[in-house]
Amino acid sequence: MMHILTTGNPAYGLAAGVNNVLKSSFASRSTGYDLSTDDGMDKFCHIAVHCDVVILNCYTEKMNNYSQVRLLHKLYIDWQKNNKTGHVICIGSISDHINTEQPWLKYISYSSEKIALKQLCQTINHNRTNITPNIKCTYISLGHMHTPYVDNLHPDEPKLNTEYVATVIKWIIDAPECIEELTLTKDIHNG
Repeated sequence: MMHILTTGNPAYGLAAGVNNVLKSSFASRSTGYDLSTDDGMDKFCHIAVHCDVVILNCYTEKMNNYSQVRLLHKLYIDWQKNNKTGHVICIGSISDHINTEQPWLKYISYSSEKIALKQLCQTINHNRTNITPNIKCTYISLGHMHTPYVDNLHPDEPKLNTEYVATVIKWIIDAPECIEELTLTKDIHNG
């Protein structure tokens, strides 16, 4: 049986969609993991070494110090030291490649975090050739998703359903080959 570990609260956002579609354990402050601290990240990595798939979920407004890049780096180093076979799925954002005006610094840093996450995923996959052949990494560049926070922040933007995104994640997990990168946005022409 495959063991999946997902960052995020299983009652909210994409983690809730994953909770409805996949059998997963969850790591968030609500489950005793403060991933905005080094101790919380280390605790997460300690249990992640026993998982087949790890889904590194998005930043939330309430976790200003959470860094998917730092967490992925720590996880990768742990898996490499333990000669681990596994698949990491990183939830990115279309802000990694769409250059729009960002009036607030926190959104500029959000885009920078996603660009760095995308680059680290590419490096990990490049390392599959000679260094860590048993570690797969998938980066998913997502458009807006229906969550209370995003619905309030961007009321007129087309949004993805979180359960639909979770079914795409399941498809990636079940795929026979490593899907290294995927972009998923709401089709405004077809609803």
